Amino acid sequence: MGIKMGSSKLMVNVAKFAVENSGFSGHKKDGNTYMNSSSQTADKGFNVRDQRSYRDVLGKAKVSSDPDSTNVVGRFGGDGLGFKEKTVVVPNRLFAFKELVGSAVIGRSVDLETLVDLDKLFRIAKVEVARFQYLGGLYVIISFSDADAANKFLESRQVWGPWFSKLEVWGGQSLPMERVAWLSIHGIPLNLLEAEVLMQVGELFGKVLHVPKSLFEDSDLSVFKIGVLAGEAQRIREVVSLKWKDRTHRLKESEKLCL
Repeated sequence: MGIKMGSSKLMVNVAKFAVENSGFSGHKKDGNTYMNSSSQTADKGFNVRDQRSYRDVLGKAKVSSDPDSTNVVGRFGGDGLGFKEKTVVVPNRLFAFKELVGSAVIGRSVDLETLVDLDKLFRIAKVEVARFQYLGGLYVIISFSDADAANKFLESRQVWGPWFSKLEVWGGQSLPMERVAWLSIHGIPLNLLEAEVLMQVGELFGKVLHVPKSLFEDSDLSVFKIGVLAGEAQRIREVVSLKWKDRTHRLKESEKLCL
C-alpha cells in the first residue's frame, strides 16, 4: 500500500524495529484495506521497492523547470516563487474530515525512516488500519474501522512508542506547518566532503532528516541532496559561506521545487 505523498507513494523499506513480541492485534472489519508487501531493489545503499530514493519519493514526482532556479535569493524576500501573498477567508462552519473524528489518530513519526516504513511496521505488529494519509513533514493521519479500534491502538503505547513522538485522536485540531525540503548543495570542496559537513549545512535550514552516507562511492561529487524539516512555505535558495582554516568557500543551496 504505502503512504501517498503528492503524486507518489512511499514504498521505501529501511526502518528496523523489533515488534515481533508486541502482542497487539487490531480490530478487523470488512472493508479494511490491508498493506501488501512488494519486492525490493537496492539503490545506492538504500532498500527501495520501486527503484526510487528518498529524494524521489518525498520530493514527489514532478520537478518544475523554473528559469530562475539558478538565481540565489533570500528565503524571506517573498515566497520564493515570484507571487505576492493573498488571503482567503474560510467560513467558520467548515470542518473537513469530520467523519474521521474519534476513529482516526494523528501521529508524528520519530524520523524519516520510520515514516516511510509505517505500513510494514503496522503489518508486522498485526495492527489493521483502514488508511494511511500523509499530512506533510513527519505527520500522518491513520484511520481505523471505528473509534474502539482507534482507542485500542492509542492505548498500546508499547507498540507505537518507538514509531511516534506524538500520537493523538483526530478531533479537528490544527497542526503546525511542516514540510520535507530537499536541498541541492553545490560547491563543497573535495577535501571537506564529509557527511558531518553536509549535516552542519542542513542544520542552518531546519532539522536534518537525511544526508547521503555513501559519499566515497558516489559518481557525481559536484552536488548533493539533503532532506531537512522546514517550518515555512518559502522555497529555500541561499548562499552559505563554509569557513575552513584560512579559506572561505561559498556554497549554493537550492531547494528542489516539486508540484
